[in-house]
Amino acid sequence: MKAFVVFAVAMLATVSAAPYQLILLDEADLPLVRVVRNAPGGGLSGSAANAGAQSFNQGFGGGFPGHGGGLGGLSASAANAGAQSFTQGGSGGRWIPDRIRWTSGSAANAGTQSFTQGGGGHGGFGGLAGSAANAGAQSFNQGGGGHGGHGGFPGFGGFSGSAANAASQSFTQGGGHGGYGGGLAGSAANAGAHRVARQVSGSAANAGAQSFNQGFGFPGQGGHGGHGGFGGFTGSSAAAGSQSFSQGGGHGFGGFTGSASSAGAQSFSQGAGGFPGFGGATGSAAVTAKEPLIFTVASNETEGYQRYLRSAKHYELTVTTLGMGKPWLGGNMKSVGGGYKINLLREALKPYRDEQDRVVLFTDSYDVLFLASWERIMEKFNSFEASILFGAEPFCWPDESLKSSYPPLEGRGMRFLNSGLFMGYADKVYKMLKTPSKDTEDDQLYYTKVYLDKELRKELNIKLDHMASLFQNLNGVEEQVVLSLEPTEKEATLANTEYSTKPAIVHGNGPSKLALNSYANYLAGAFVDGECKTVQENRLTLPEDAAKLPLVTMALFVEKPTPFLEEWFDRITKLNYPGDRLDVLVHSSVAYHAATVKAFLDRQEGQYRSLKAIHPEDDFTEPAARTLATKHCEQRGCDYLFVVDSEGHLDNPDVLRALLEANRNKVWSNFWGALSNQGFYARSNDYMDIVSRKLLGLWNVPFISIAYLVKRAILPDVSYELQETDPDMAMCWHLRSKGIFMHVINVEQYGHLVDTEYFDMTRTHPDFYQLFNNQHDWEQRYLAAEYKQQLEADFVPKQPCPDVYWLAIGTERFCDDLREIVEAFGEWSDGSHSDKRLQGGYEAVPTRDIHMNQVGLEQVWLKFLQLYVRPLQEKVFIGYFHDPPRSLMNFVVRYRPDEQPSLRPHHDSSTYTINIALNTQGIDYEGGGCHFLRYNCSVVETRKGWMLLHPGRLTHFHEGLVTTKGTRYIMISFVDP
Repeated sequence: MKAFVVFAVAMLATVSAAPYQLILLDEADLPLVRVVRNAPGGGLSGSAANAGAQSFNQGFGGGFPGHGGGLGGLSASAANAGAQSFTQGGSGGRWIPDRIRWTSGSAANAGTQSFTQGGGGHGGFGGLAGSAANAGAQSFNQGGGGHGGHGGFPGFGGFSGSAANAASQSFTQGGGHGGYGGGLAGSAANAGAHRVARQVSGSAANAGAQSFNQGFGFPGQGGHGGHGGFGGFTGSSAAAGSQSFSQGGGHGFGGFTGSASSAGAQSFSQGAGGFPGFGGATGSAAVTAKEPLIFTVASNETEGYQRYLRSAKHYELTVTTLGMGKPWLGGNMKSVGGGYKINLLREALKPYRDEQDRVVLFTDSYDVLFLASWERIMEKFNSFEASILFGAEPFCWPDESLKSSYPPLEGRGMRFLNSGLFMGYADKVYKMLKTPSKDTEDDQLYYTKVYLDKELRKELNIKLDHMASLFQNLNGVEEQVVLSLEPTEKEATLANTEYSTKPAIVHGNGPSKLALNSYANYLAGAFVDGECKTVQENRLTLPEDAAKLPLVTMALFVEKPTPFLEEWFDRITKLNYPGDRLDVLVHSSVAYHAATVKAFLDRQEGQYRSLKAIHPEDDFTEPAARTLATKHCEQRGCDYLFVVDSEGHLDNPDVLRALLEANRNKVWSNFWGALSNQGFYARSNDYMDIVSRKLLGLWNVPFISIAYLVKRAILPDVSYELQETDPDMAMCWHLRSKGIFMHVINVEQYGHLVDTEYFDMTRTHPDFYQLFNNQHDWEQRYLAAEYKQQLEADFVPKQPCPDVYWLAIGTERFCDDLREIVEAFGEWSDGSHSDKRLQGGYEAVPTRDIHMNQVGLEQVWLKFLQLYVRPLQEKVFIGYFHDPPRSLMNFVVRYRPDEQPSLRPHHDSSTYTINIALNTQGIDYEGGGCHFLRYNCSVVETRKGWMLLHPGRLTHFHEGLVTTKGTRYIMISFVDP
C-alpha cells in the first residue's frame, strides 16, 4: 500500500517572483523525490488501482499578470473494470512552451468512462468542461474562464469534474482567482506510479480506497483587485473504506487539512484563510465530517451525572443519555452486572450500524469526567490506528481466571480491559455488540470475551489504551495520577506520571470515586485561574419576603461534654433567619449541661415556629435522636434540615442563608478532605489550603459533620445506623454509597470548632481550664473587652502612682470563675510563716491564699502571663523583655476582717508584680487597697478585673490596707523573681 505525503513551502516576497516548491514522498519508495521549482503552473497526478477505486481530480494554473496563461492542466486515465477517469485542461491566452502542456486522457476496459474538456479564457486560463456516462453516474462542474483586465477575475477560471458508474462520486475543487495559479490532477490507473510531463504520479491501492484532491495558487494582482490565494493541502487516506479529504482554495493564504488512515477513518476538512492585502477571505470545504455520537447510560439525574454533563458542556460535547427515567435493569453494580448498558447501546446504534465513518464514544456517567475537546479526543484516538479502543486497568475483573488469556503486553502499561470508556467506528462497534446479552450479565465480562477472541479482535481491530493516553481508569493507579497546572495554563489538567500522559477522559471506577471527587474540584472548568467557578453555579436566590423563606428544621445536638456551651447557644439565637421559619429540636445526652440547655429553652420559648427538647432522661441514643430529627423535619413540612452539633460555633449569623444559597444536597462546615483505607480521617493534599482559606470555593469531600444543611428530598437516604460506627461516619458512608455528594463551602468564615477532648466536668468551671485547647473561646469569655485597645501605640495607660500602671485584664466572668474555683477547693493557708507548699517551708510575708498549682491552674496561669500580661509589661516598662515570663508564686489572696484584714509593708520577690482585683470594693467589701510607702501613694478604689502592674524590688515598698468589711479577693503573681 502506498500513500503520499505532500509538503509545500511558499515565500511571498513579491507577486512577480513567487517561487514555490512541491515535494512528493512515496512511502513505498522514499528516495523517490521530485522537486519542481519556479514553475508558474504544474501539479501532481495521482492514481488508483483495483476494482471500484475512485480518483479525484483537480487542476490549477495561472500566469504572471500580463503573461497570459500558464499551465493548462493534466489529464487522467483509468483502467480496469469499473474504474473512473477524470480529465481536465485547457488554457487560454499565451502558453509558454517550456512549461508543462496539458495532455488528453483516455479510458479503457469495460464499463470505464472518459471525459473531455476544453475551453479557453481571456487573459488567463479558461474553463474546463466535463461529461459523465453510465447509469447513476454523477458529474460536477465548476467555473468558467475569467476576463482579465475587464473588472473580472483574471487568472484561473475553474474546471469541471465527472463521475461514472452507478452511485459513484467525484470531488472537484477550483483554483484561486487571479495571477499565479497551480494545481494537481488526479488519475486512475493500474497499481503503480507513472509520470506525466515532469510531474510525479502516485497511487492508492485496495478496493474502495479513495484518493484526494488539492490545489493551491499564489496571490496575484491581475485585473481589478484580483483574488489570489493559496488553496491548501489535503491529507492522505488509505485502506479499505477510508474517507476522502478535500479542501477548497481560498482568497488570500490557505492552509491544509489533516489525514486519516486505516479502515473507517474519518474525514477532515478545513477552509483556507487569507492575509490582509492579498484579497484574503476564507476558503470552503467540500466534505464535512459526520457528527460524533457520544452515549452514556443513567437512570437518575444524580449529582455525579450532573457533574458529568457539566464537564461535557465545558468542552462543547453533546451527550445522548440512554435509560434516563427508566428502571435500572442491570443488576447490582457493586458486583457483576451491567448487561443492560450493552442492550441499550445496541438499540441506539441500529440507525448507524453501517456507517464506517461515524465515530461512537461510550462512557459511564456517574463517575466520569471529560477533560478535553472532541478535537483532542479524536487526535488521541487516531494515534492508536484502532477501529475500537477501550480503556485499560491493572485488574482482570470480574473473572481473574481470564488473566492468562490476555495477549502479552508489549512494553509498559495496564494490561486488562475496562468497559467504562471506549470508542470506535459505528459499524465496528455495532458488530461488536451482535452477541445477545442478558440485562443482568456483566458488561465488562462481555467486552472482555470479545477482546480475548483473537479472530474477532483482529477483525474489529480492537486495542487497549494501556498507558492512559486517552482513557484514565483510576482504580489501582491513583498514586500515578496528579493534578497538573502548566504556568501558561489557567486550568488544571490530569497527568499520569507513570506514563507521562494527559488523558482526555477520566473514570473513577470502583473505590477510586473519592479520588475522582477530589480531582473534580479542579477539573473541567471547575477551578480556573485560581478561582472556584462551581460555587457560583446553580445558586438559590432567597426571597426578600421573610414569609416565603424555606422552612428549616434546626436540629441541635449536645452529645458530649462541651466547653463554652453557653456561647454556642447564644450564637444559635443570633442567626439571621426568622424564627417563624424555624422548627427547633434540641437533643442533649449530657446531664452536666442540663442547666445550660434549660436556660436556652426558657429564654427561647415562643421565639420559634416550634421548639422541642429531648433530655438525657428520655434515654435516646444518638443515632435514634438524629434519625428522629429527620422524621421531625418531614413531619413539620420542612424544606431543609439544618444540623448543628455543640462543637460547631456559628460565628457568622448569615451562615444558614449562605448554605441555602449554595443550593447543594448537603453542604457544610466541618469536613475531612480524604479517607484512609479503613474509612477514617486522612488529610488530603488541599485540606490545609481549604481550612486556611488559601483556596476559596465549594469542595466535594468524602466526610462532613458538626454543621450541615440537607435538602428534604434526600432525607430518606440519610441514615445514622451502621454497625460499630459513629453516627456521623455512618451517615457519610450511606451517602457515599448512594452517590450523594457532600460539599464544604469556605467562601466566608462561618464559624469555628471547639476541642472537647480535654473538657473535665469534675472541675469547678472547667471552661476556665481551656486556654490551651480553646484559646479563641477562652478569650471571648475571659479577656477584658478593653484589653486589645491598650496595646495600641497611642494608648496612654492610667498611672495612679509612679510606675504603678492600672490596666484592664479580665472580665467579670473571669474574676467570678477564678474566685469560685479557689473557694470550691477551700484549702486556704493559715497565714502563718510555716508553709509546706514552699521549698524550705517558710513564708516571710504570709497571707491567707491558695496557689494555682493546688487547683490545677499553674500551667494555664503561666500561659496567661505570657499571652496577655507580658505584652502590657513590654509597653509600659520599655526595654525589658523576657519571654516567656517566669513565676513561682501565683496565688489568690483572701482578706477578711476576722482572718487577715491587711498585710505589713514588704518588697515582692519579683522583677514586677501583678495584682488583679477579683471583686468590687463598696459592694463585696469595704476598705482595702495598696499603699506605696516611698511615694506615699495609695490605690484604694480598685476595679474588678483590672490589674496593678508595678516593680517588685527596691523602688516599690508597699503594704496591703485594712479590709474593714466583707471579703476581698486579689490574684497575685511575682513575675521573674
